[in-house]
This record gives sequence, structure tokens and C-alpha cells, in this order.
Amino acid sequence: MTFANKPSKRPYYIPKTTSLDGRQYPVVWSPKTGGYVIEKDGQVIAYGPMKDFATQRLMMSRSGYFWGAVPSQSHGRRSSSGWLSKLITLAVLIIMIASMVVVFTRLKRKFSGQSGSRHRRGRVAVGPPSGPRQHEPDHPHFWLQVEVGDMISVNDMQSWTDMLKAANASTFGQDFVVRSALRMRAIDDHWQSALFGIDQLSAMPGDQSLWMLVWRQAGQVELSVYYTPKGIQLGTRADMLDRGDNWLFEPPSGDDWMPNDLQFVHQVTHSGTNESGTEVEQVFKQSAAPAAFGLATAYPGNRSVRSLRLVRWRCPEAMHNPLMLLVEFGAMERMEGGHLQLLLGTSVRPDELDVTPLGADRAA
Repeated sequence: MTFANKPSKRPYYIPKTTSLDGRQYPVVWSPKTGGYVIEKDGQVIAYGPMKDFATQRLMMSRSGYFWGAVPSQSHGRRSSSGWLSKLITLAVLIIMIASMVVVFTRLKRKFSGQSGSRHRRGRVAVGPPSGPRQHEPDHPHFWLQVEVGDMISVNDMQSWTDMLKAANASTFGQDFVVRSALRMRAIDDHWQSALFGIDQLSAMPGDQSLWMLVWRQAGQVELSVYYTPKGIQLGTRADMLDRGDNWLFEPPSGDDWMPNDLQFVHQVTHSGTNESGTEVEQVFKQSAAPAAFGLATAYPGNRSVRSLRLVRWRCPEAMHNPLMLLVEFGAMERMEGGHLQLLLGTSVRPDELDVTPLGADRAA
């Protein structure tokens, strides 16, 4: 390679030294040849960049060509193949992370008792059974279709009077209005339930609301009515444990546990009166069915409560209020446990009650 004049600056493709026969020799300017030469043992050999493998690779890379393995970067210029490999690596990482998120979400649903997207926050809507409203009390949908605003009239006041006395009610009217409804269902839909807040039409200020529980399972419907006993302070599971009130819970197994891991006791003792009016210690035993876990929606307002747990105990002796019901609101939202409400009550027969359909909480 020759030049018309000596370059003012050595070209990038002319190295200062080059390798011949395993030895390094200087590459210098020769005025005689008008180019760069190699001085080897007294010989002058014209230097050709394309004959020098290292210089050849340098020149080809400057033009976007490569011999052998493609470098990821050459003189500040990134190769398209390098970018492609990095994009593929990034895509693989994204897929792996997405797969881990899916697995984690499924495990979380499994251990929290949830299944399916319809149970995600803000999408729970537990309403009354679909279809036209039934008017026959012996129909399995009748009691679950009771709505906020309906009036319930009691035909046989005996058991209700005993309960109203225990609730320190100031009046003993026969007519009640449905003020609220907590509609519930099991995750697998094997049971449905509703807890109605009902007030006497003749109630005085300060009188507490009563609660009517409708429980439907295997085609059978059970009705019961409850009041909130005085002097029992619960709160959340963590609140009770902080106060040392552990009478509702079985001892934990092991040392590594959270409040929501605790199981409710099989037997509860509470003071009450028997049918002769004598105050005795009532022993309530948990029903054969385990604690019922489900989802709930509160009416009016169609407010999602999300998760809910119901535990029922019964006193086998003849007592005025032989039923005990524990409701845990937000049972699985926090490891500290949900808010607990304890109720006492009695069973009622469907033929004791008349329902006048005046409300429409479905549209609330």
C-alpha cells in the first residue's frame, strides 16, 4: 500500500509493530517506497494491512464485517446480534418472573381458601337466590330472599320474649323490620346463609338490634334468632390475646404461630338461666360441622366484606337461649385475624314467622 505523500498521522490500520514468523518487527515509513515497511533482519518488506490478520479484523469490524466469533461491541458500536441475545435473555427473565407470580398467587389462594378470579377484592357479590321471589315459607329460597326493608311478624312470642328479656329490651313487640343483611356463601357453594339485623318497630332508643340467621345446606333450612350478650368484649383475635382473653382459642401447636392460626375451642362455658329461671353455668359444645368459612356481602350498599367465618355452639340442656354463634368478619385478610362478634340465641320455627315483602336490597 503506497501513498502520494507521507500521512500527517499514522492511519489506524497501520500498527507500530507486526508479527512475522512468531517475532515482532517495527512498521515504519519508507520515503523510497512511499509506504510503510517492515524492517526484518536488514530486509525491507512492504507492509500490507490485509496481509496482517489482526489489522484485517480491525478494518472489517469498522465496516460492519467480522471473521469468527462476533464481538458484542467494537469501538463504541454495538452489534445487532448482541442486542438480540440480550432481548432474548430479558424475555426469558420476564417469563420466569411471570410464572413465579402465577404460582405464588395460586398458592396464596389455596392457603387462604380462595379459588377463582371471582373472589378477588372488589368482585365478591353474594346476593339472594336468583329468580322470582318465592311466597311459600317452605320453599328453600324463601328465607334467603328476605330483603332489607321487609317486615317480620312473630306469631309465637314465647321464645322471643325470653330472648328480649335477656337482651334487656324495653318493649316486647311482635313486629320487626329488617335493617341490614349479611349474605354469605361457602367457597364451594355447599351452603348458603344470611344474617339479618332486625329491629322492633316499637323499639326504644338504646334497644339493641336482634339477629336472625338463615342457614341452608343440603336443601334444609334452619332459622335462629340472636342477641348480643352484655359484658363480653372481643374485638380482633390479636385484641383478645393482648388482653389475655384466650378462652375462645385452643392452645397453639408449637412456638411459630400467628393469631389467625388458632382454632376455636370445642366447648364454651357461659352463665345463663334454665327454663325454671335459675341461673346456671351453660356448657356450649361446638356443632359437629367445622367452622364454616365463606364470602359475604353486606346490604344495604352492596359492600363486600370478603371473607367470613361462622362457628356455632349448642347447649344440650334445656335453656332459654341454648345457641351461641361466633361471627368473624375479615377472617383471612390479616394474620392478626378478623373482628369477632359473639351472639346468644335460640332456634325458631318457620311457622312462627310471617314475612311481609316491602324491601328491595338487591337494588341497594
